[in-house]
Parts: sequence; structure tokens; C-alpha cells
Amino acid sequence: MKHALFAYNPVSGNRFISKHIDFIIEKLQSYGVYLTVYRIPEDDTDLKEIMTDRFDLIIGSGGDGTLSQIVQVMLENRLTIPFFALGAGTSNNFTRSIDLSRSINTESQLENIIDEVFSGSTGMVDIGIVNDEKVFLTSLAGGAFVDTSYMTDKNLKLVMGPLAYYLKPFTELTALKTYDLEITVDGIKYDEKAYMFILLNGKSVGTFSNFIDTGNISDGIMELIIIRESTTIEIANLFFSVMKGEDITRHSNVKLIRGNRFLIDSEDDITISIDGEKGPEMPLSVEVKKGCLKVLVPKNFENRGAEDELQGI
Repeated sequence: MKHALFAYNPVSGNRFISKHIDFIIEKLQSYGVYLTVYRIPEDDTDLKEIMTDRFDLIIGSGGDGTLSQIVQVMLENRLTIPFFALGAGTSNNFTRSIDLSRSINTESQLENIIDEVFSGSTGMVDIGIVNDEKVFLTSLAGGAFVDTSYMTDKNLKLVMGPLAYYLKPFTELTALKTYDLEITVDGIKYDEKAYMFILLNGKSVGTFSNFIDTGNISDGIMELIIIRESTTIEIANLFFSVMKGEDITRHSNVKLIRGNRFLIDSEDDITISIDGEKGPEMPLSVEVKKGCLKVLVPKNFENRGAEDELQGI
């Protein structure tokens, strides 16, 4: 019998998980895992004290922001035990990146994900560290309309996904503002005038699973996508490419820079979002930590690495 901490956000997404806690407990017990359940409040102060090495496994449920919060505590407490992520938010970019991309709207879907994970393996994935303290799992964004990722009504998020309403206002070009960015990637400097930037770990942003073709959550590299100042037609074409699920880096007004260490600064007042939640102020120093997090993944996960047996979790 293994002991797991199950930490969940009760208001994430459609709130399905919080209504089916007993089903989750029953299902995990069938795999020899018993739970200590922790409901994450809005202003959490206790998770760090609760999450210790007495557990064999950490299970987190919520959106990308909640999952980042849980992983943050795992790192602060120096825990190297496996992490099982149940994506229960609007976009679920992190679980998409580890091939657990299905939405959870029924007990059957939830059961299938648990079965798939516990018949799967473990994999090592990258994370980002911002300003030597803040964890992010999938995306760091800055610029025009980025605050809509945490200020927009949750019902709209369910319909469109964060990236769609990041970029939809671009087609209207109402009071659209550019920012002067000073960027250094692995020691190379760039000066850019742009509407926004997105630093991406993996391929997914919003509800779009293949936003860029080169994304990989296990290669020690992240992709910085810069949406440059451009014409109305170019912005409209970019938006439609996103809606069709195409790789947007093929557009002339999009610059892609790949690297391991990023320094992003500006004299402009730029709104920052980390995994869909409000982020820190500029400047931003980001380091990619390769293979820093051990996660439970299905058998078909391509990047699980050498440490891939679930025996003993």
C-alpha cells in the first residue's frame, strides 16, 4: 500500500473533480494507493507544511496555475517523488504536453486516465524557474491582452481557451500597443518591438495542442515566441492560423528563439502571466531546468527517458 497526497483546487474548470472525490479515492485504492486529501484554498498557506517526504506520490488536480503551485512546493521541500497531474482546468497545457490531454467530464474519462497512468511509467520533464524562485510548467507570457488569462470570466475560458482571447483582439486592432523588449537568450542579445511574447515549454498554449512544431517538454530547451509589430492583414492571418491549429512560427511577423537561459526586460509597463496566473514585474530571468520533475505518464509518452518503471512508484 502506497500513501499519496491528493491536493486539489475545488474551483478549477468545471469543478468536476471536487464533486467526485469519493470515486477518486475508491479508484486509487484499487491500485493500492490510499490518500491524504487536501483542499487548496484561494490563499493557501499550509500546503508546504503538509507536503513532506512521508508520501510516496503527490497527486495534483487543477489548472496549470494550480499544478505549478504544487510543483513549486515540491521543489521548495526538495521532494523527488513522482507527481501525478490531473488536468482539471480550462486549457490543461501541462497534461497535454505529457500526453494526458483529454478533458475530464465523466467518471469514465477520469477512470481511463487513472488506468492509463498506473499502467504506464514515469518520465522526467523540464520546468522553468523565473527570477530564481517562481516555477512555471508550460508558459510565461507578456504584453498586449495577457492579463485576460487571469481576468477573463471563467465561462469564456471554457469556450475559447486563453490563447484565443490573447490574440482575438489583434484582429480588431483597437488601441493596440507595442512594447520595446530587451532580450538575451544564452548570451545573445536581441532588441524587438512587439505586441507580446510567449515563452513556451512544450507545444500547447490555450486549447491549441500544436502551437509550434518544435516544442518538447523534456529537451532542456524552451521556445520564445515574439509577435512583432505588423499590419492588420498579417495579424488577421496569424489569428486564423492559431484557430486552425497551424504552427504560427511560419509567419513573417513571428520570431522564434530557442534557448536554455532567458533575460527579458523593458522600460515599458508590461503585464506578465505565468501558467495563466498573474506574474512578477520585469525584468524576468528564466532558467530551464532539464528533467527536473518526475511525472507519471502513459506508455505512449515519447520523452519519458530512462527512468520509466512504475514498480514501487
